[in-house]
Amino acid sequence: MKFGVIGEQFSDVRTTILDITGPIIQASSGLPIAAGIQTDLNCIAFASNVDIKLVWNCMNLQASKSVITNFTEHTLTLTFMPSSVHNGIHCSCTLQGVIHKYSRSTSIQLDIISAYLSP
Repeated sequence: MKFGVIGEQFSDVRTTILDITGPIIQASSGLPIAAGIQTDLNCIAFASNVDIKLVWNCMNLQASKSVITNFTEHTLTLTFMPSSVHNGIHCSCTLQGVIHKYSRSTSIQLDIISAYLSP
């Protein structure tokens, strides 16, 4: 059986390689988190030659700072004053491709403990 050509044919094939690692979540003071002590949750991702955006989803908390270092390390910081109302909530950070429709996320369940006060 012989097939006819319909439309145009192209000889070049283009491949886009997305070099992305993460996201990961780190707490500035470690885990568990002490109530009443300001804490930073950092969402970190590494991306080369691709535009990405990091987005926090953590109750009504808003990200306070976004930093791109050496065009590869992306950090989105969520600064908040933890209290018992935050204990057990799930916070997620999503990495979204700006041009390429790509997304990946990670999450953490907050473990808030009472801060130890020395006499």
